Amino acid sequence: MKRKVIAIQEWLDPDSLHQETRSWISVIEFIGDEQRFLNELVKDFTIELTQSSNFESSKRTVSELLSLESELVVMKEKVQLHGNQLKIMTDKVDQLEMESAYLKTHKKLSSQYTAYMQKYREFKTGFFKMITDQLKQRKTKKLTP
Repeated sequence: MKRKVIAIQEWLDPDSLHQETRSWISVIEFIGDEQRFLNELVKDFTIELTQSSNFESSKRTVSELLSLESELVVMKEKVQLHGNQLKIMTDKVDQLEMESAYLKTHKKLSSQYTAYMQKYREFKTGFFKMITDQLKQRKTKKLTP
């Protein structure tokens, strides 16, 4: 006897989906501002970063920042497009396949967003350690005659 397996998909209400999407966009915009600040820090510490014994590490860190900025732009575009398509869930027309596809996309975006946030947090930890080390060296140079 064969059993038929039915996948049960969590059906989120449109308000929850909208709130989550708006929250993602808000955080993404904040991270964009934060990344502009990090770029300013790189500019302020350019001399130290290029002359330090950690030049290769600094170069990789700056390259990673640029990569994260590019990923963020793509993520923002995807989330905005996804938010614009929410009307599929609210149009009072039963379009189960399209609604199911929307929910699958939402779940996929949620996973991508979470992965990006984790990667970005790890990056910031390393970035601020690098800048802190440069600040300490800068202070040491000023204190020694």
